[in-house]
Amino acid sequence: MIVDLRFNGGGYETVALELLNYFVAQDKEIIKIKARTKEGFTPAQIISLQPETQNPKKIYLLISPVTASAAEIFALGALSYSNIEILGTKSAGIFSEILWKKLPNGWEYSLSNEVYMDREGRAYEKEGVPVDYELNYPTKRFMFYKSFYSNNEFSDLAIEKVLKGNFSD
Repeated sequence: MIVDLRFNGGGYETVALELLNYFVAQDKEIIKIKARTKEGFTPAQIISLQPETQNPKKIYLLISPVTASAAEIFALGALSYSNIEILGTKSAGIFSEILWKKLPNGWEYSLSNEVYMDREGRAYEKEGVPVDYELNYPTKRFMFYKSFYSNNEFSDLAIEKVLKGNFSD
């Protein structure tokens, strides 16, 4: 099965993790999250999955530099499972939920105050979620989109590789 998050710029963390439940069979701790406060950081909150399947299939997860936020949280959680292989180019490195604040004049602003980590405590902020098979996608959004076309023909190297089972080149 192919799960394509290459064009997904985010959404809701709860939805991403609920969807990941359907692709794994083992209940395990997958992500740690801590938030910045005036006093430092909160203790890390540990996120575990409650799998919805008994027989997980082989999953090929496609990500790119456009993959961000909740889509990255899906990919970050996927790192913990051996039935999921990640293809593409590392994700955007933009994970945190938004903390909304209000200024005295009524203006609102938001900031990112959370750190998302894998189960070993490694953060991928700015760095992005790594891939098992690198496809060297361009990091600029327009060039990434354009990379699927050559001579007015569409081609998708990642899907071709999965269908052929050829990850060596």
